[in-house]
Amino acid sequence: MNLLQMIETGAAENGFSVTGEQAERLAQYSSAVLELNNKINLTAIRDEKDFIERNILDSLMIAADIPGSGASIADVGTGGGFPGIPLAVCLPEDSFVLIDSTRKKLDAVEEAAKPLGLENVCYLNGRAEELGREGEWREHFDCVVSRAVASLRVLTELCLPLVKPGGKMIAMKSARYEEEIDEAKEAVEQLGGRISDVQKRYLLHSDMLHVIITIEKIRKTPQKLPRSFGQIKKKPL
Repeated sequence: MNLLQMIETGAAENGFSVTGEQAERLAQYSSAVLELNNKINLTAIRDEKDFIERNILDSLMIAADIPGSGASIADVGTGGGFPGIPLAVCLPEDSFVLIDSTRKKLDAVEEAAKPLGLENVCYLNGRAEELGREGEWREHFDCVVSRAVASLRVLTELCLPLVKPGGKMIAMKSARYEEEIDEAKEAVEQLGGRISDVQKRYLLHSDMLHVIITIEKIRKTPQKLPRSFGQIKKKPL
């Protein structure tokens, strides 16, 4: 079974709506990332089947949680382009900004995605806490998504200042989510958010659990936040 067949079959089995053209683009991106991975570490997953399940299909788990057509979405700590690129392929009416602090990784993602001709994606090299402190990106996005970047307590201070009031943050977390939620409650409150939904989701044919945590932005983030990353890491809210 080739990459295209893996994606089409996997998407159908997991209830995702993917057109033939979208599946082809996702297969093309998968091949490009796996090839570039020989030069720069974009993903720890080398096996094609695991790559499709754990990067492509896993990214699409939150497609239905993204706000309606025309939304502006940031992918914080995009790494190898996940979940941003798969979402951008399947949600062409939305606009995506892929953010990462490592220029080499971001350049590699842009190189891998260039042949796809995605007009709804741009790439932003920078630290989320600096982008969220002032300027055009503070409280700019309808939705901010992030996968496997930091503990929820830390991640909230990185992401929520980028979300406009009325928007939301979506964090993809793993099995210790209950502990992370308890630790993050005060941070969420201070940053102007409210945890509105927590859902457990499994991919078929995989033992991988992702808990989708949605935080609504109910008021503006205080101007003093976010702090520097050193402060965030040393003394989380």
